[in-house]
Amino acid sequence: MSGLRTYVALLTFLGSYLVLTVIGNLLYFTDLGDTIGEHAIKGFSIGNFAHAGSPGYWSLLLLPFILTPPIVVLVRHFAAPLAPITAIPSMSKATYALLLAMLYAYAAFALWNADAARLLLHPGNYAGALDNRFRLIALLGFWPQVVIKSVLFSLSIYGLIESLMQRDLFWKIATAFNLIAMSAILILLNMKWPLVLFYVAHFIAILMFAKRPVLPATLFATMTFVSYFLISLMLLRVTSGPATIAVNEISRPIATTTKQDAPKQETINRVTIVDGLLLSANAVINRMAQPFPFYFEIFSQSPHQCGSLLGRILRRQSPCQPSNVVYAAMFSDRFSGEGTAPQPPHVTGFAIQGWSGALIEITLTSIVLGLFAAVSGGAGALQATISVMGAVTGYFYSQLPFEGPIIYDHGVLWWGAPLLLYGLYGRVATK
Repeated sequence: MSGLRTYVALLTFLGSYLVLTVIGNLLYFTDLGDTIGEHAIKGFSIGNFAHAGSPGYWSLLLLPFILTPPIVVLVRHFAAPLAPITAIPSMSKATYALLLAMLYAYAAFALWNADAARLLLHPGNYAGALDNRFRLIALLGFWPQVVIKSVLFSLSIYGLIESLMQRDLFWKIATAFNLIAMSAILILLNMKWPLVLFYVAHFIAILMFAKRPVLPATLFATMTFVSYFLISLMLLRVTSGPATIAVNEISRPIATTTKQDAPKQETINRVTIVDGLLLSANAVINRMAQPFPFYFEIFSQSPHQCGSLLGRILRRQSPCQPSNVVYAAMFSDRFSGEGTAPQPPHVTGFAIQGWSGALIEITLTSIVLGLFAAVSGGAGALQATISVMGAVTGYFYSQLPFEGPIIYDHGVLWWGAPLLLYGLYGRVATK
């Protein structure tokens, strides 16, 4: 179990990438591939992509499995002296309770002020639900989402780990409260992944730190599975009546697609429960796997159209964002220009700067995962929380560009920086 704890960020990254991106791309080359892909885009076929199946295609797809493990092991070896930095004193019950009270009050006020409950429940169809999701994100703003997705998320994991490590009624009550309160708040965000990931993080924490993990781990695995489909059905606005399901249609091979030939999308009005379950199940395969051949095809044909990595570092205006470009190529709908189809760091790096970009981004990602491996060996609850949140970061790296898991509203920066500041304060206070 010590090896799992040390490399949990790496294993989560590779495991999530394998399940969400690699398996789907392997299936696209089988007899079932077109059928699977057409559940998301009518007319989708891997044969429409001129570069699909080339040596470069497979090399980019499998690059993380080749480069990331040795880099992580190497970084962990050289960064081992950093481990004492995370030897942070545990948080007092009073401090924890005060933080929770303030942060939950702030989150609740922000959600109330954004009218989150009405935006979640009122639209009668999927298109309206999507509109309300974008409206809610705009009304909430950045910082309330940071508090919910990063700070309260990590504090909830910390409370769970304290309850697993010591027999104390306070931490058990806090864990139960967090589970209920965070579930309600994350549902109000009108998105699947925050709630599902919250339960997955609990599952990982229990698996690594519970004395008897089988029963509670099974419970949270079940909660993860059930919540994914229930939230999906709610967001799809399922009905028992006749269904009208969206069709994203590609009329000719992507290599020759022009703006006039762009995919056409019908509006979703009604979705039956059966159709909703099928759409949700296929989304697990297609959501991250399907953009990959688009990325490789588009940016093999037109490299550097979205600037360069150096330009991004220097904060120069980028001509475009790869995720927006690919979304527009996949779907022709009113979210074109806003909608994104993100991919992991090495694929995003390839889109921006070709193979050099892919190698730079996967190396930087591997360094971050190696740092998590270096500091994940401590025995305290806060160190254990870092391990679990490292797994969460690994999951985000399986589907976002390099900067995403660091500075987005769920990023490492927002829970890691306060944790380090608290550790420094604790060290000074105890001297």
